Amino acid sequence: VGGFASGELMIPRRTWETFSWPEAYNRSNQLEGIQDILTALVAVQKQWPDQPVILAGLGESGLLAAFAAAVYGRCEQVFIDLHRTDPGSDSELQDLLPVGSIKRVGDFRTAMLMLMRGQISLYNASPTFDGQWYRDQAVRLGLAGNIDFRLDEQLNWLNGNL
Repeated sequence: VGGFASGELMIPRRTWETFSWPEAYNRSNQLEGIQDILTALVAVQKQWPDQPVILAGLGESGLLAAFAAAVYGRCEQVFIDLHRTDPGSDSELQDLLPVGSIKRVGDFRTAMLMLMRGQISLYNASPTFDGQWYRDQAVRLGLAGNIDFRLDEQLNWLNGNL
């Protein structure tokens, strides 16, 4: 997916911070990226309605792909590159996804819980990422087989390592 999700049309952070009340009147690069991915998911499903939808979020778009897939709700499989981050940490999530009141609608943990109905593979996490919390939740939900952790590996879609 091109556009905001790939970083091609992003507003530089310094420019964003010069806007008056940017969070109130302008959608952030990250929200635009989530919308791009969500739009692509809907378009793919309409084009190939009988095929499973599989989403791979690479690099900085991994977090955006996770949120888009959670909203979409119909991905059979989602590969998420955490890009050496820990979006389960509130302070780090705020830096990665600077959206006011994101916790009111749900955070990364909420997105993961929504995705557990399908297959999820998480890659390339920060050493502080608490994979055990996600494993415990999957077990509680009876969905332990739906999560694949490869937290120390990079998601390498092009080389066919999936």
